Amino acid sequence: MVLVLGQEREGLSDSTFQQGDLSVSIGGTGNVESLNVSVATGVLLAEWWRQNA
Repeated sequence: MVLVLGQEREGLSDSTFQQGDLSVSIGGTGNVESLNVSVATGVLLAEWWRQNA
């Protein structure tokens, strides 16, 4: 598995995005604008671990 995260504004380049097999997003509550990349990575890895441990 390779987890690729993009910047908040620009995201991933089109060529990088098109090479992926799956696109995911983290739904929010609306209380914060966005998660920084380290927090988003932690959320994604924790959920992957929960489902695959």
